Amino acid sequence: MTETGFHKELLDHIKLLEKHFPGIGICCFGMSLDDAIGIFNTTSIPMQFKPKSITDMRKIFSGVKESGERASIHLPNLRFDEKGDLLRKDELLLMLCEKTPPGLEIITIHLGWKDVDAILDADWNWKNTGLAAKVKNELSEVVAAGFQSGKTMTLENLRFKPWKHQFRELFSSRSEHLIAARKTLCESVAEKIGRPAKEIIKKTGFTLDAGHASGNAQLNEKYTLEFWLKTLGHDIKVIHLHDMRPEDDDGAKIEQTHTPIGEGIVDWKKFFKAKNQYCPDAPMVIELPEDDTIKSIEYLLKLK
Repeated sequence: MTETGFHKELLDHIKLLEKHFPGIGICCFGMSLDDAIGIFNTTSIPMQFKPKSITDMRKIFSGVKESGERASIHLPNLRFDEKGDLLRKDELLLMLCEKTPPGLEIITIHLGWKDVDAILDADWNWKNTGLAAKVKNELSEVVAAGFQSGKTMTLENLRFKPWKHQFRELFSSRSEHLIAARKTLCESVAEKIGRPAKEIIKKTGFTLDAGHASGNAQLNEKYTLEFWLKTLGHDIKVIHLHDMRPEDDDGAKIEQTHTPIGEGIVDWKKFFKAKNQYCPDAPMVIELPEDDTIKSIEYLLKLK
């Protein structure tokens, strides 16, 4: 891929990222894997790849050069049926077992299960029910596969959107959900494979999605971005950057959840100040399509 190609404007903006924001990169949202790998191999920015299949995973791993711990993989969204069975589990486990190039070990997953009330009690402890045990077992198999392959698994937060569902809220919409999941799943993995839980916890962290956290409607009074950053702290391994715009003034419904940085409700000056305080070393990726990534970089340059 050359600068005279389709992505010339993006590459010009990436040069500005490299110069002014070395800790911020991009996601290969909407572009071909060949183009994404080409951008990664010819720049020094952090980058997130989103393989859709085992074939994509192998293409990424065979195509990227030494990554220097600046790349991460976002697995396809984990999804469950109503009985607690994880869909596509066999392929997901194969993807996790692929041999990883040095430095490309961070794997982000959505926890997939939606109804927090079905698996956690009021104190955020895992429930002792058959369904909760099933979900725990399915998720711990995913974490175990990543751990045994030498990868760092990260659990991502999701938006709180109860108006679309019959249950109270989504699993992963609060920091307590992620913390409870990490503890319980790592203990389950330790029991499965006979390794110390603290060893597995060390290789299991969090991906903080700033846009998701800001779209949490009535939760936002407590669960501000600063609260998320302070609570998860140095266990945040990757941060996703995008803005979000509510449909109603009270934030109860979400019109657009992935808008260019600076075109939504996130206070980015406050965000970067808190980020530098609580997890200064966590890499960030702009999780937007190409045109919106360009707009976001232009906003960041003005913010600076």
